[in-house]
Amino acid sequence: MRKNSIKNTRINGEVQRELSRIISREIKDPRIAPMTSVVDAVVTSDLKQCKAYISVLGNDEEKEETMKGLNSAVGYIRRELAHSINLRNTPEITFILDDSIEYGVNMSKKIDELNHGSEKAKTIAITGHIHPDGDCIGSCLALKQYILDNYSGKKVDVYLESISTEFRFLSHAQEIITESKDDESYDLFFVLDCGSEDRYEPFATMVRCAKTLIGIDHHISNDGFGDFYKIDPQASATCEVLCQIFEEDKISKECAQCLYTGIVHDTGVFKHSNTTRKTMEYAGMLLEKGVSTTKIIDETFYQKTFVQNQLLGKALLKSQLYADGQIIISNLSEQDFEELHASTSDSDGIIDQLRITKGVEAAIFLYP
Repeated sequence: MRKNSIKNTRINGEVQRELSRIISREIKDPRIAPMTSVVDAVVTSDLKQCKAYISVLGNDEEKEETMKGLNSAVGYIRRELAHSINLRNTPEITFILDDSIEYGVNMSKKIDELNHGSEKAKTIAITGHIHPDGDCIGSCLALKQYILDNYSGKKVDVYLESISTEFRFLSHAQEIITESKDDESYDLFFVLDCGSEDRYEPFATMVRCAKTLIGIDHHISNDGFGDFYKIDPQASATCEVLCQIFEEDKISKECAQCLYTGIVHDTGVFKHSNTTRKTMEYAGMLLEKGVSTTKIIDETFYQKTFVQNQLLGKALLKSQLYADGQIIISNLSEQDFEELHASTSDSDGIIDQLRITKGVEAAIFLYP
């Protein structure tokens, strides 16, 4: 797990803002659609390359023409960027079409349609990635709670591998199903916090059998899949993406508890560099719903069982430094877990402890 550079995050934000300004105000090419926006910019650490993710609200022809217009103006855009941002190198710009905003709009409508006659989804399933962490668990349970709170007559099931005991106070956590029901076919299936089938492999057969599939995620590696998807790499957590989708006045205290838990865990209690102003604004909104911050932060993030501490100790003792202390790697075997009568869910948080080692830029933790 690589630590995000605060400097790179700042540069990405500045480049995104300047590209948005240049494209909307300086480029007069009629091929570029009016509803064109720069949803993200990712600049390499050596400042030589920049991937600019472009969203175009329009039909396929408008999208194609917009990309042609941008690519023909890339030289001018790069020169303007050099004038407006003081960088030692001005990166080569690659424009990439990103449909996440359009899909997100359609997906929000899809959720709203759940309670109308035009949408026949009566059975709904939700799953997330293997070895579920706080964000995965929180997002799955938050979505279930939101649907049950606001849409009547729906059967909603959550499928996850076994979760750690500290998360079982969350709403509907006791109802999580841990075994796949391959003969069950759902009208609608949500896949949260992961972007490839191998990450939700225990329930992949069920996902493939669903009539409609929706994906929601915040990982930049997710290329998007399903009938609809919403991916926001700028969001700190999948729970933050759900905050974007849900109507604030329809979020109950129980739903807020789940959302807050996910954000707390994926931001390391708001100390990782993925914590943004928007993250804090959503957290503030959730606090106003009456969430128990002490219980969530102390009991699910900091507090560890004796077995979890023993497992952490083994991982720290087996860790090794590489690349002049910039990379730390550790691993735990099946035998390590068996000796301590521990499950893989007890390893949650080990990667964070490895990551905060002084001088370390990247941490790798391997386990079965």
